[in-house]
Amino acid sequence: MDSTEPPFSEARFEEIKKEVSAYIKKIGYNRAAVAFVPISGWHGDNMLEASDRFPWYKGWNIERKEGKADGKTLLDALDAILPPSRPTEKPLRLPLQDVYKIGGIGTVPVGRVETGIIKPGMIVAFAPANITTEVKSVEMHHESLEQASPGDNVGFNVKNVSVKELRCGYVASDSKNNPARGSQDFFAQVIVLNHPGQISNGYIPVLDCHTAHIACKFAEIKEKCDRRTGKTTEAEPKFIKSGEAAMITLVPSKPLCVEAFPDFPPLGKIFLSDVSVVVNCELEEALLVLPMDYVTQLLIALEKLLEDEVEVELISRILFFLLRLHHGPVTGSPQLSEVIEKLKFKAEGKINLLRDTIGFNMAALEFLQREIEEKEATQLFLDATLKARDKRKKKNRKDLAIKRAVLSL
Repeated sequence: MDSTEPPFSEARFEEIKKEVSAYIKKIGYNRAAVAFVPISGWHGDNMLEASDRFPWYKGWNIERKEGKADGKTLLDALDAILPPSRPTEKPLRLPLQDVYKIGGIGTVPVGRVETGIIKPGMIVAFAPANITTEVKSVEMHHESLEQASPGDNVGFNVKNVSVKELRCGYVASDSKNNPARGSQDFFAQVIVLNHPGQISNGYIPVLDCHTAHIACKFAEIKEKCDRRTGKTTEAEPKFIKSGEAAMITLVPSKPLCVEAFPDFPPLGKIFLSDVSVVVNCELEEALLVLPMDYVTQLLIALEKLLEDEVEVELISRILFFLLRLHHGPVTGSPQLSEVIEKLKFKAEGKINLLRDTIGFNMAALEFLQREIEEKEATQLFLDATLKARDKRKKKNRKDLAIKRAVLSL
């Protein structure tokens, strides 16, 4: 508050309070349960003790289910925060963040306990793979624990399970107390925060749920609803757009462990993102869908890149995203054909670079363009990449055989 104009201004405090109140109400917080305290960290005003530089400030007060609270300083406000209760009574849910193989110990999955407890001797099940095993030991910060509670980041040693059988995104649970299971599809409320176009059935964004990160398809948009009250505003809409909320049936591209939000909040929140404009990412992770306006903009951007003498490798990556569309108007597009021709011309003498960069040459790109309507783009990409890799392996083996033959002479 010492940096306002004039210093310690009541008008500036009320202005900020009004703006922040509107924002926190918009994102779902109760304004009456939030304390607003004017402070000056530089001078120590209203931090530990009430300051006489705020004669207009009468103190803060809040109302909540647990009761009312009031005070004047920041310390009072911090003291009034109620510590959260740990959900130890709920069944175990522990999403895996990583899996390690440690010499002399064995397989050690690592993750954060979200609900329940985990302890040595417990028989755990890993969803969605449905692998069951015994926990040999539990450690946190290199110290053995008798049991781990919600909020603890732990590593636990398991018996007779290979590192290759477990992966990030799996969920460990107690096999004898409501074990976690994989979901083939699930029903969720989706709020569109930021998207340039319309979203309809068949849209495939990338889903993040706890530690899982996979492609997920909008199978059916059941209804539009009010994002605050949840009341239905339109049944079976054809599309949704930014600012709207809808109840949607989602189908993950591979089995996913997801729970109902009231039962297990940490495993019931999902985040969806469209990575179609990201150039350098893990291509195997997502199947991309672009609206027509995105496609046009991207093609224009590609042509500009060609004119600006940008590296062939970067343009190839962007082009490759276009050709990996699950569906869309790009296939057979004259603009796309023109870009491919320009890229081929520019890439003369650099075919080896392209082959090393994306796994196959420009002829394969043209083949992919023709076949994209008949096969999944992701499968085509994987097939082509595997073929290119096998070809490289054969060539390496052939070169090695020739070297050995020469050395034996």
